[in-house]
Amino acid sequence: MCRIRSEIGRLQMLTGITENAGEKAAYRKEIEALRKKIEECRAYDQVVAHIAHQAIELDLDDGVTVNYAMFQGVEVPRDDGKTMKMDLFGKI
Repeated sequence: MCRIRSEIGRLQMLTGITENAGEKAAYRKEIEALRKKIEECRAYDQVVAHIAHQAIELDLDDGVTVNYAMFQGVEVPRDDGKTMKMDLFGKI
């Protein structure tokens, strides 16, 4: 995430330097996209940490489908007191 933050800083600097309105808009759009990526990484990190703290044991004899299902629809408490449902992996 350090690279993303430094890229945001670089784009903000370029936004302040340029006089071209089109370039400013493009920089701002890229900054917003990078901020969304940071937020997505934070949410994913919360899910991974929540699952790691549960210490879920996997039984390799159950197969991929059963073990995979344990990591889908995980409810994670958020900072605001609500819960968030998230799939750790993409659908098979």
